[in-house]
Amino acid sequence: MKHLTIVIKPTYSCNARCTYCDYPKKGEKIKPMTEETFSLLVRRLEEILEFNNGQMSFTLEWHGGEPLLMPNSFYEHVEKTVKESKLKYVSYTLQTNLILLDPEKHPAMIRLLGDRPSVGTSFDPVSDARSLLGNKSYKKEFIKRFFSLKGVVNTGGVIYVSHKGTIGREQEIYNYFKNLGFKSMNLNQASDDNYYEPRELNINPYEMGQVLINFWEAWEKDNRSINIKPFVYWDEQSKSDKVTPKMTRHSGSCSKNMYCIIPTGEVYHCDLDIHYGFQPAGSLAEDSFMELSKQKDFVQRSDKKIKTSYKEEFEKYKQLEQKPLTRDEALQEAGCAGCEWWNYCRGDCPRNAVFDQYNDLYGKSYWCESYKMLFNKVFKNKNVEEKILMEEAL
Repeated sequence: MKHLTIVIKPTYSCNARCTYCDYPKKGEKIKPMTEETFSLLVRRLEEILEFNNGQMSFTLEWHGGEPLLMPNSFYEHVEKTVKESKLKYVSYTLQTNLILLDPEKHPAMIRLLGDRPSVGTSFDPVSDARSLLGNKSYKKEFIKRFFSLKGVVNTGGVIYVSHKGTIGREQEIYNYFKNLGFKSMNLNQASDDNYYEPRELNINPYEMGQVLINFWEAWEKDNRSINIKPFVYWDEQSKSDKVTPKMTRHSGSCSKNMYCIIPTGEVYHCDLDIHYGFQPAGSLAEDSFMELSKQKDFVQRSDKKIKTSYKEEFEKYKQLEQKPLTRDEALQEAGCAGCEWWNYCRGDCPRNAVFDQYNDLYGKSYWCESYKMLFNKVFKNKNVEEKILMEEAL
């Protein structure tokens, strides 16, 4: 059965003000999603379900901004519309800063999340990079809400954004998340798509390399009890000569089965395209998912940021007698040719290449040297030792 993930950003507004995030500025300009727009999304999903003979499942992932700034009535509409639709296999996930997750104020969201509600969150436990509107303490409000939700929802996963203000405190941060009981953790970094004008807390590749090494060492000391991404992917890859499926996802192929919908109903192939200034692929009002899916091969073979019309660029692509190489193919012939760590990063997410001053999606990841710093530190000696043991066994 085919599966499709739809990341829905019903609002760009947020109750927090994080130094390294620009979504609140977007929220001042773009109105929240209407119930009519969500109803149109469901009709579009019904179309592609019928196209696939009813054999499809869907994940609707609520994202933002802060999705819980939407009123409970919006999610009641979501619940009713999906229930009355032809969509039978639908699951929901929620990414929230937790502050507004009150089961009494958002009972519809709790029902959507199912019998064992699980939500993703993000938190910075050791700096003041995050604040709340109204001069309330972000850290105090987060901790209060976190413990009030125990037994109501599962807050087992957290995103941590590394930044210049916390370099060197990775062991402390790891311990904090461990003591709170988090079972999984995603490592991100404060960055901008134009690194010649960085925000105050942005970190460079060398600093990120140090952050990765420090977190890895903390993880090792704790016998890897927290599922840290992407560490678990890289560790799995170190045990195989073949590329593992999770590393294929790390290379950007995740967009093949995903779309992102913003409040206006415009559609993107990846939620990172919004942040990095790509044009939308289309809109719910004008395009079916069957039509948009035809662009997926083009997405894998596009060597530049789409700043004009996505549809115009796609039409030009269709006229080409010989299609361009995919990014994987191009990197293996040029920028990443002969790299011993290719199977580990697969060139990284293509959107991490637009940090380059030329915005070349076929270029290497901005974080290439960060990864090499870690790989050479933790895998180099391991690979040599394994090779010696194999030679001795022979």
